[in-house]
Amino acid sequence: MNIFQEKTDEQNAILTVRIDKEDYEERVGKALRDFSKKARMDGFRPGKVPPGLIKKLHGRSFLVEEINKLLAESVSKYLRDNKVATLGEPLPRELDERTIDWDRDTSFEFRFDLGLAPALEVNPTKKDKVPFYTIRSEEKLIDETISSYARRFGKLEQKDSTGGNEILRGDFSQTDESGQAVENGIKVENTSFSMEVIKEDSIKTDLTGRKVGESVVMDIKRALPNDVEIASVLRIDKARVPEISPLFRFDIKEISLFKEAETNQELFDKVYGEGKAGSLEEFRALVLKDLGADLEKESEYRLAIDIKDYFIKKLTFDLPVEFLKRWLVVTNEDKLTEEQLNRDFPAFETDLRWQLIRNEVIKNHNIEVTQEEITGNARNYARLQFLRYGMAEVPEEMLENYANDLLKRDDEKAKIIEKLKEDKVIETIKQLITLENKKITLEKLRKLYDK
Repeated sequence: MNIFQEKTDEQNAILTVRIDKEDYEERVGKALRDFSKKARMDGFRPGKVPPGLIKKLHGRSFLVEEINKLLAESVSKYLRDNKVATLGEPLPRELDERTIDWDRDTSFEFRFDLGLAPALEVNPTKKDKVPFYTIRSEEKLIDETISSYARRFGKLEQKDSTGGNEILRGDFSQTDESGQAVENGIKVENTSFSMEVIKEDSIKTDLTGRKVGESVVMDIKRALPNDVEIASVLRIDKARVPEISPLFRFDIKEISLFKEAETNQELFDKVYGEGKAGSLEEFRALVLKDLGADLEKESEYRLAIDIKDYFIKKLTFDLPVEFLKRWLVVTNEDKLTEEQLNRDFPAFETDLRWQLIRNEVIKNHNIEVTQEEITGNARNYARLQFLRYGMAEVPEEMLENYANDLLKRDDEKAKIIEKLKEDKVIETIKQLITLENKKITLEKLRKLYDK
């Protein structure tokens, strides 16, 4: 077997593989012998089909299969042994017009395009300066957080009549111009909508002052803001909305108003647990403490983005762009349109540049992820999932079982490992560079994401 690489430029190369008869003959023979031991054919006992007949009927398919296996193994070994750093995977050359005659040829030549990874030197130093934003915990932020808690723990209160911003529950029935029910028209029971979304003032006025048991005829297309809302309320497919006659009678069954929770001891206990805050001042202090932790996470998240952006801009290197575009199309089984490719490629290229930089940092600083860290991260993820369901106190055994189930899924485990590596790379770079501390409001920090 003969394998050699020919560089076409610094980012691309052609890999040529020549396979001769002595390279594959024994493999194909063994495959045929193994098959013949199990082969069944009319007129012969199992395993007694003549080898010549087996070869005549199946020799070509086994030849193709074994050469493809040998080709894959050989290319992988060559790249590994010669430390050829590639991007994507080797792709058969499109320009090769030679056809293979599997029945007559005994030697075969295959050529592949390679996208070569650039040689990088990533050496963060104190000369590298990246902003680190410290977010000020303003009184406004505390007030906004308390308001969000008040909304979260608010509840619906029943009302006797409508005032303009209630939620109405009842039945819709399609009608004609005279207000009579349409035969086989749309009817839906026990559906609801908020008066606040009514887009036409005259319809909102007509609904105001109504009581349970009353009915109102309305043009639903003039009342509700869009087809999605209409389809949801009428429980029909959105595609049907443009076709339907818009007049409906609405029979009011229930009137309710959302009321935010009062900022009192009941709210304090619901947010932080019974007795943790005995006054508004203590409650605000706990909110401030939580805000500090959350804002610190926000600062670290922004720092990670700025570190990536800084080094992507600083370390300029060429990539085999055309090869990568072709590889993306091939790996997506030709389902990726040219429009999608051109739209998404810049983001893919940016991610790839950071991945190459990140991998160099991992190599240079011997960054590893331990099993203990993987398990701990899975447990933290499990704890967050339970918190979303309002379960703050979860038995350790339940957390462990959830984490173990998560780690049994290869894709989830891979995500956890990648996140841990990413965090370690950012932390490593953070310790090596100069952080330029800057005070900022949360509002201004969030505007940075719009740039």
